[in-house]
Amino acid sequence: MDRQVFTQNLQTAQRRKILLLRIGLSCLFIAICATMWLSKTAITPRGMLLFKGGLIAFFGGLAYVLITLVQKTCRRLDLYCPNCNRNLSGPLRHKVLDSGECFQCGMKLLD
Repeated sequence: MDRQVFTQNLQTAQRRKILLLRIGLSCLFIAICATMWLSKTAITPRGMLLFKGGLIAFFGGLAYVLITLVQKTCRRLDLYCPNCNRNLSGPLRHKVLDSGECFQCGMKLLD
C-alpha cells in the first residue's frame, strides 16, 4: 500500500468514527431528556429503576455495536497490521506515516 492510499483510508475511517460518535451522542442526549421528563412525571420508583436499567443495557449494546462497526471499517480499509494485528488508525498513526512501518512490530507497510 502506498502513502496516498493509506492517508485516504485514514480520512475515511476518521469520517466514519465521527459519524458514529455523533449518533451515539445524539442517543445519549435523547436519553437524558427522557430521564429528565420522566423524573417530573408521576412514575413509580420501580418504573424509574427499570427505565434506568434499560438505558444502561441500551447504551452498553450501542457502545458494543459502534466499536464493532469502527473495527470492521478499519479492517475493510486495511488499517490493521497484517503481522501483529494492531489497529493503525489510532493516535499513533503519525508514526506509521513517518516511518512507513508498524509502530508495534516494525513490519514494513508503506512503499
